Amino acid sequence: MESIKILKGDFGKAVLEECNARIKEDYHYNENLKVLKYDEKDVITGSNSFVLPLVNKITSRQGHTATQAELEKIIKKSGF
Repeated sequence: MESIKILKGDFGKAVLEECNARIKEDYHYNENLKVLKYDEKDVITGSNSFVLPLVNKITSRQGHTATQAELEKIIKKSGF
């Protein structure tokens, strides 16, 4: 199984900052994209199908966000 990485720590902060900058500059503060937040555990939370392509574009060198099928596979293999 592939390694699972969560947007957190310095990398997560950098992704969130880049995402927010692009939402401001390229998408004129579109409310449908402003769903990501940094929580008390230093993890990026929130998502929707509108912001995922932007996150994937920003993180494309490091991987991609999990698809529904990948999430189901992870859950099945982990015994959740």
